[in-house]
Amino acid sequence: MLVTKNFLLATLSAGLAAVARADDGPTANAVRVPGLHDIVPVGSPYEIKWDLTPFQGGTVSLTLLKGPSTNAVPYLSIVNGTENDGSYMWTPPTSIPDSNGDTGYGIMLVIDQNGAYQYTTQFGISNSQ
Repeated sequence: MLVTKNFLLATLSAGLAAVARADDGPTANAVRVPGLHDIVPVGSPYEIKWDLTPFQGGTVSLTLLKGPSTNAVPYLSIVNGTENDGSYMWTPPTSIPDSNGDTGYGIMLVIDQNGAYQYTTQFGISNSQ
């Protein structure tokens, strides 16, 4: 009976390890701006910047995320299908709530051709309007 339990445990562990490797996490081009604790003002143009590697060419989509880094959820689409040229000028709408600090928002970049994605670090949004 002991051999059967050990065999079962080993088989289960191997299966879980394979599932854990199925999604290795974010793999797309790193987003550099906004950076950790930056404050992005609403109503003014702001340049989002990302690396051109490992994926070059094609298009990317950017989504604003709201919430803590452990549970950020999509809040609004910034742009879909923009050129993967390393930057995008975004004017955050005045409807975005103030973060009341330097965290509470993030951006997800998705490589449209293959679905690879990456997140920014947490940043704040300033809305005094």
